[in-house]
Amino acid sequence: LNVPWVRFLNKEIKVRFPNLAAAICLSNRSISYMQLYKQRLNENSSSHSSEEKLRDLLIQSKKDADKARKICPTYVKGHHRYAEAQKLLGNMEEYNAVQIEITNYSQLLASGLKEF
Repeated sequence: LNVPWVRFLNKEIKVRFPNLAAAICLSNRSISYMQLYKQRLNENSSSHSSEEKLRDLLIQSKKDADKARKICPTYVKGHHRYAEAQKLLGNMEEYNAVQIEITNYSQLLASGLKEF
């Protein structure tokens, strides 16, 4: 998979593949969107945020996590965050599929496959 460009802070930057540093940044931003979603969901009882705005946070979280997975497929945290975003969006089929991928990869690591 060739991911030569990533949009970050409204700029396109060229990245090497795999790129662990970029995957970590995207994964961290993904979890930040999820945490913001959960915080605003709790505040939503006083109707600060519309459902559409809340959903947009999860969609952005999912996009960032998916980019992290593509930029560095061995960075498991990106896969976990992608799965969690799918779960929060109600996409349980995709959530379950990613959980199986994570389990299979973890088993490969345990059997001696080394990460790069």
